[in-house]
Amino acid sequence: MPPPAKRRKAEPGLACQAQCDPDGSGPGHWDGAIGAGLAVRNNRDFVLTPEAAMAQFKQVVLYTDTDGRARFGERMVDLDQGTPASRLSSVMPSAGYQLRHSPVGFRSQFHCTEKPQWVFILGGQMEIGLQGGVSRIFQPGEHFYSADVLPAGATFDPAVHGHWSRQVGEEPLVTLFVKDP
Repeated sequence: MPPPAKRRKAEPGLACQAQCDPDGSGPGHWDGAIGAGLAVRNNRDFVLTPEAAMAQFKQVVLYTDTDGRARFGERMVDLDQGTPASRLSSVMPSAGYQLRHSPVGFRSQFHCTEKPQWVFILGGQMEIGLQGGVSRIFQPGEHFYSADVLPAGATFDPAVHGHWSRQVGEEPLVTLFVKDP
Protein backbone atom coordinates (compact mmCIF):
# COMPACT_ATOMS: atom_id res chain seq x y z
CA MET A 1 0.00 0.00 0.00
CA PRO A 2 1.46 3.41 -0.95
CA PRO A 3 2.10 5.97 1.80
CA PRO A 4 -0.65 8.53 2.42
CA ALA A 5 -0.56 11.66 0.30
CA LYS A 6 0.91 14.85 1.75
CA ARG A 7 -1.64 17.57 2.48
CA ARG A 8 -0.95 21.30 2.28
CA LYS A 9 -3.21 24.32 2.37
CA ALA A 10 -3.56 26.17 -0.90
CA GLU A 11 -3.66 29.93 -1.20
CA PRO A 12 -7.19 31.35 -1.48
CA GLY A 13 -8.27 31.42 -5.10
CA LEU A 14 -5.48 29.11 -6.22
CA ALA A 15 -6.80 25.83 -4.86
CA CYS A 16 -5.74 23.66 -7.76
CA GLN A 17 -2.75 25.60 -9.05
CA ALA A 18 -0.68 26.43 -5.96
CA GLN A 19 1.70 24.43 -3.85
CA CYS A 20 2.12 27.17 -1.24
CA ASP A 21 1.46 27.38 2.45
CA PRO A 22 -0.83 30.28 3.42
CA ASP A 23 2.14 32.27 4.72
CA GLY A 24 3.90 31.99 1.34
CA SER A 25 6.71 29.78 2.65
CA GLY A 26 5.85 26.85 0.38
CA PRO A 27 8.01 25.75 -2.52
CA GLY A 28 6.14 27.66 -5.22
CA HIS A 29 3.53 26.99 -7.85
CA TRP A 30 2.78 23.72 -9.59
CA ASP A 31 2.30 24.04 -13.35
CA GLY A 32 -0.46 21.82 -14.71
CA ALA A 33 -1.35 20.60 -11.27
CA ILE A 34 -4.36 18.51 -12.22
CA GLY A 35 -3.11 15.35 -13.86
CA ALA A 36 0.38 15.82 -12.38
CA GLY A 37 -0.30 14.03 -9.13
CA LEU A 38 -2.52 16.63 -7.49
CA ALA A 39 -6.07 16.16 -6.27
CA VAL A 40 -8.31 18.97 -4.98
CA ARG A 41 -10.56 18.70 -1.93
CA ASN A 42 -13.25 21.21 -0.97
CA ASN A 43 -11.86 23.74 -3.49
CA ARG A 44 -9.37 24.83 -0.76
CA ASP A 45 -7.18 21.91 0.21
CA PHE A 46 -5.20 19.78 -2.12
CA VAL A 47 -3.48 16.42 -1.80
CA LEU A 48 -0.22 15.41 -3.45
CA THR A 49 -0.21 11.80 -4.56
CA PRO A 50 2.80 9.68 -3.55
CA GLU A 51 4.24 10.00 -7.07
CA ALA A 52 4.10 13.81 -6.98
CA ALA A 53 5.27 13.98 -3.37
CA MET A 54 8.43 12.11 -4.37
CA ALA A 55 9.32 14.73 -7.00
CA GLN A 56 12.28 15.94 -4.96
CA PHE A 57 16.06 15.66 -5.11
CA LYS A 58 17.90 14.71 -1.93
CA GLN A 59 20.84 17.11 -1.50
CA VAL A 60 23.52 15.78 0.85
CA VAL A 61 24.92 18.78 2.74
CA LEU A 62 28.25 19.15 4.56
CA TYR A 63 27.70 22.16 6.85
CA THR A 64 29.13 23.95 9.88
CA ASP A 65 26.96 23.40 12.96
CA THR A 66 26.51 25.96 15.74
CA ASP A 67 29.44 24.43 17.67
CA GLY A 68 31.76 25.14 14.71
CA ARG A 69 32.09 21.47 13.74
CA ALA A 70 31.31 20.06 10.31
CA ARG A 71 28.30 17.73 10.04
CA PHE A 72 26.45 15.87 7.30
CA GLY A 73 22.78 16.58 6.73
CA GLU A 74 20.19 16.35 3.99
CA ARG A 75 17.91 18.89 2.38
CA MET A 76 15.19 18.25 -0.17
CA VAL A 77 15.17 20.29 -3.39
CA ASP A 78 11.73 20.52 -4.98
CA LEU A 79 11.50 19.36 -8.57
CA ASP A 80 8.47 21.53 -9.22
CA GLN A 81 9.05 22.45 -12.86
CA GLY A 82 9.05 20.56 -16.14
CA THR A 83 6.53 17.87 -16.95
CA PRO A 84 5.30 14.83 -15.00
CA ALA A 85 7.67 12.70 -17.10
CA SER A 86 10.66 15.01 -16.56
CA ARG A 87 10.62 16.89 -13.26
CA LEU A 88 13.07 19.80 -12.91
CA SER A 89 14.21 22.10 -10.13
CA SER A 90 14.28 25.83 -10.64
CA VAL A 91 17.49 27.11 -12.25
CA MET A 92 20.10 27.72 -9.57
CA PRO A 93 22.80 30.35 -10.01
CA SER A 94 26.46 29.37 -10.15
CA ALA A 95 29.77 31.21 -10.45
CA GLY A 96 31.44 28.60 -12.62
CA TYR A 97 32.79 25.10 -12.29
CA GLN A 98 36.12 23.41 -11.77
CA LEU A 99 37.33 19.88 -12.50
CA ARG A 100 39.83 18.07 -10.28
CA HIS A 101 41.89 14.91 -10.77
CA SER A 102 43.37 13.42 -7.59
CA PRO A 103 45.82 10.52 -7.95
CA VAL A 104 45.63 7.24 -6.05
CA GLY A 105 46.82 7.94 -2.50
CA PHE A 106 45.60 11.57 -2.34
CA ARG A 107 44.56 12.80 1.12
CA SER A 108 44.08 16.38 2.33
CA GLN A 109 44.55 17.83 5.80
CA PHE A 110 41.60 19.20 7.77
CA HIS A 111 40.29 22.33 6.05
CA CYS A 112 37.08 24.36 5.67
CA THR A 113 35.32 25.10 2.43
CA GLU A 114 36.16 28.68 1.45
CA LYS A 115 32.84 29.25 -0.34
CA PRO A 116 29.87 26.85 -0.64
CA GLN A 117 29.93 24.58 -3.69
CA TRP A 118 28.39 21.41 -5.09
CA VAL A 119 30.81 18.48 -5.40
CA PHE A 120 29.96 15.73 -7.90
CA ILE A 121 31.99 12.52 -8.02
CA LEU A 122 32.66 11.67 -11.68
CA GLY A 123 35.16 8.83 -11.21
CA GLY A 124 36.82 6.93 -8.41
CA GLN A 125 35.67 7.25 -4.81
CA MET A 126 35.95 10.13 -2.37
CA GLU A 127 35.91 9.82 1.39
CA ILE A 128 35.08 12.85 3.53
CA GLY A 129 36.11 12.66 7.18
CA LEU A 130 34.85 14.83 10.04
CA GLN A 131 36.08 15.55 13.54
CA GLY A 132 35.29 12.67 15.89
CA GLY A 133 35.95 9.97 13.30
CA VAL A 134 32.74 10.15 11.25
CA SER A 135 33.34 9.66 7.53
CA ARG A 136 31.34 9.03 4.39
CA ILE A 137 32.40 7.55 1.04
CA PHE A 138 30.92 8.96 -2.18
CA GLN A 139 30.78 6.89 -5.37
CA PRO A 140 30.67 8.04 -9.02
CA GLY A 141 27.33 9.74 -9.69
CA GLU A 142 26.92 10.84 -6.07
CA HIS A 143 27.30 14.37 -4.75
CA PHE A 144 27.35 16.58 -1.71
CA TYR A 145 26.95 20.30 -1.14
CA SER A 146 30.06 21.51 0.69
CA ALA A 147 29.15 24.44 2.94
CA ASP A 148 31.30 23.86 6.01
CA VAL A 149 32.76 27.35 6.00
CA LEU A 150 34.76 28.76 8.91
CA PRO A 151 32.39 30.56 11.30
CA ALA A 152 32.58 34.36 11.13
CA GLY A 153 35.29 35.72 13.40
CA ALA A 154 36.80 32.27 14.11
CA THR A 155 40.43 31.34 13.63
CA PHE A 156 40.84 27.95 11.97
CA ASP A 157 41.59 25.17 14.45
CA PRO A 158 42.26 21.76 12.81
CA ALA A 159 41.13 20.03 16.01
CA VAL A 160 37.66 21.63 15.71
CA HIS A 161 36.88 22.92 12.23
CA GLY A 162 36.47 21.46 8.79
CA HIS A 163 36.84 18.12 7.09
CA TRP A 164 39.46 16.10 5.23
CA SER A 165 39.06 14.34 1.91
CA ARG A 166 40.84 11.43 0.31
CA GLN A 167 40.82 9.24 -2.75
CA VAL A 168 39.69 5.65 -2.01
CA GLY A 169 40.32 2.50 -4.05
CA GLU A 170 42.36 1.73 -7.14
CA GLU A 171 41.06 4.47 -9.45
CA PRO A 172 42.05 8.15 -9.38
CA LEU A 173 39.41 10.51 -8.04
CA VAL A 174 37.75 12.83 -10.57
CA THR A 175 35.42 15.50 -9.21
CA LEU A 176 33.40 18.42 -10.54
CA PHE A 177 33.00 21.48 -8.29
CA VAL A 178 30.10 23.83 -9.13
CA LYS A 179 30.75 27.10 -7.31
CA ASP A 180 28.03 29.15 -5.64
CA PRO A 181 28.02 32.82 -6.62
